[in-house]
Amino acid sequence: MMAKEITIRELSENELIDWYYKSAETKKFVDFYVSELKKYQQPMLEINCGTGEILKNLLADGIECHGLDCAAEQIKICSEALSQQNLNSTLYSFDYENFTLPQQYNTIFIPQSSFCLIHDLDTAKQFLKNIYNSLQNGGTLIFDLYIPWKDITDYHTNKWTSGNSIENPETGEIFVYSYHCDLDLPNQIKTTHSKYELYKDGKLISVHFDVSQSRWYTDNEMTTILEDIGFSSITKTKILQDSDLDYSTLFVASKLN
Repeated sequence: MMAKEITIRELSENELIDWYYKSAETKKFVDFYVSELKKYQQPMLEINCGTGEILKNLLADGIECHGLDCAAEQIKICSEALSQQNLNSTLYSFDYENFTLPQQYNTIFIPQSSFCLIHDLDTAKQFLKNIYNSLQNGGTLIFDLYIPWKDITDYHTNKWTSGNSIENPETGEIFVYSYHCDLDLPNQIKTTHSKYELYKDGKLISVHFDVSQSRWYTDNEMTTILEDIGFSSITKTKILQDSDLDYSTLFVASKLN
């Protein structure tokens, strides 16, 4: 008897984004930033705003906040989501090295260690200079960084590690994320090979693979970079700490001329 051929469909970008924002890890960052940012002055700008999960919450609380992302598709999704909730904001699409904005902000924030996605050091420094120029005098930059200590201390090439799994109670579908990474320790570069799988009734019905790079920074290294650009009053705080090897460092820096 001939085996029945099974066709696995490709996961859409919208499905991947939806999975990402339903994960417990992402939700804790959204909750943290929505609470933390209420301490700071408006207007605000969220960099790497994605589909706008933090932005929507801030706008719903009456906070003036704009969004900026290098992915035009996510800006489109964000705009549609804001419109559906009758929320208004200004959204920008940009590249890291060459962006200028029509106004300055009192608070600029970059959530969920997304700054680390700029793996080229010179590009990252220019990006921070652009942010500095986009802040009002006395304005504040807030962002968090993450060092992948667990990957570094338990490093095995091509070893797949299980990540989050999320079940959709309406469809019975289960998303499963797993990854393996390559580490360039001298240059502090992590190359992540990600696999996103969708199961239903115990069968794989969809799969997606991608590769991304990120760069990690030590606290002292980032402090020096910020000071060289002109930031001052720099503070560093461990946040969302689950263990000695699982935490982010929140940087808060001021533009004081």
